[in-house]
Amino acid sequence: MNKKIIGDLNEIKSIHGNLILCHGVFDLFHIGHLNYIQEAKKLNLPLVVSLTGDKYVNKGPGRPRFKEFERAKMIAALEDVDYVYINQESDAISLIKKLKPVYYCKGKDYADSTEDITQKIGLEELAVIEVGGELKIIYTDLESSSELINQNISSLNSTQLEFISRAKSVTTVKDVIGVMDKLSKLKVCLIGEIILDKYVFCNPENLSSKSPTVSSKYLYEETYLGGVLAVARNLHELGVEVEVYTLTGPDLDGTDIREKLNKLQFPVHQFETASPTPIKTRYIKPEKNQRLFELFNINTEKTYLEDKSELIQALRNKMSSYELILAADFGHGLFNVEMLEFLKEYSNITFLNAQTNSENYGFNLITKFDKLAYFSIDEREARLALSDRFSDINVLVEKFGKIYPDSAFSITLGSRGSVYMNKENEKVFCPAYFDMGLDATGAGDLYFAFTSLLAYLKTDSITTSLLGNLYAGLKTRIQGNSEVVSKISLIKTVTSLFK
Repeated sequence: MNKKIIGDLNEIKSIHGNLILCHGVFDLFHIGHLNYIQEAKKLNLPLVVSLTGDKYVNKGPGRPRFKEFERAKMIAALEDVDYVYINQESDAISLIKKLKPVYYCKGKDYADSTEDITQKIGLEELAVIEVGGELKIIYTDLESSSELINQNISSLNSTQLEFISRAKSVTTVKDVIGVMDKLSKLKVCLIGEIILDKYVFCNPENLSSKSPTVSSKYLYEETYLGGVLAVARNLHELGVEVEVYTLTGPDLDGTDIREKLNKLQFPVHQFETASPTPIKTRYIKPEKNQRLFELFNINTEKTYLEDKSELIQALRNKMSSYELILAADFGHGLFNVEMLEFLKEYSNITFLNAQTNSENYGFNLITKFDKLAYFSIDEREARLALSDRFSDINVLVEKFGKIYPDSAFSITLGSRGSVYMNKENEKVFCPAYFDMGLDATGAGDLYFAFTSLLAYLKTDSITTSLLGNLYAGLKTRIQGNSEVVSKISLIKTVTSLFK
């Protein structure tokens, strides 16, 4: 049976261009899937069924419920199926162009392309026409894997399910899409430090023969645009009109990093600093993505003491054109006394994250800012700022409510989710929906940025908390800042959870 599951499209060259292609996730195979496949087979050509690989299944936390090879085995067991292929791309466009099917079959839920939230069915139809084929809608009765899983074998616990129920009582998928559409109308000033995230992948071999040092074999390395640029890239993906104000060191000149920076599709106002651009190097064992060691090259003191007057003046000149300021303070010297004084003037539109990390531990506290429209910090940052190591999280929230009576704020709680307090002192605890995933780097930054925009738009607290947690959770499925979290991924995740 498993001989039907092919790993190389060249294996079906003998029927290339003379076949039927069905494509989907097929998580929890049901009668609707069976009817759809049997009806497609009536077109009397060899039938290839392709399914979406695990990495590209945007159905929410705990999905796919069944892994890609399990789903492939289920489909391969069907008599009507000739070949099964696991597609390691986010859509079927490339697959269609390679296989050149006579018919590309989709269910009747794709008959109206305007209802497709991924907006991919139109592109897939163009690809089919381009190779001389036809999009064929199969009008059999529909079922929903997501609905069946949610109602019968959901991996979510009672707390998570209860919060989804609360969210469904105050919002709908259509409302969420409407909020997302509003983001494209915002013009945002984003201030923060660039951080270059260097990932060195290696395999630990053994202890060194001359010292108790773990010896590792170098495999490869990748460098990503992190810090403020990671936040900006994700906001741009959401449709936000964002402009970045940052510092760049001379070490970037003549490098491929500078080339990447200059190719970004949004304005980056760069101000020279004599300090090197902060670089964080992580040594990673690829298996299970285990971190072995971390090294940082940062000169915070030198950057802090440098004159920021040129940057501040540039901000002043354009401030009237922005609706809000997002300040991503990674604690590496950009936000000195002069910058703090500047932000005080615009405290009513300043949304901020003050990050604690191993290099600035205990020094970069949110309490250095007097007034803010909104801030987001994690539990450790909150405890450091309040000098409160052991109190219940509710006590921390109450304390911040007294210090910042006119501010909305969030405290993220890692695997426990987050607590959000709006300006009306409405407190909402939202559970986390994703496990730690592949890499949590930058998840808190995206939670901050996204919830800032939702708070600015006066989105209700439950929706803000849920979307912020889901958006940050989707980030943990990405290696470092190698990719952005797509708007479609978030909408599909909400759609799946709300079924």
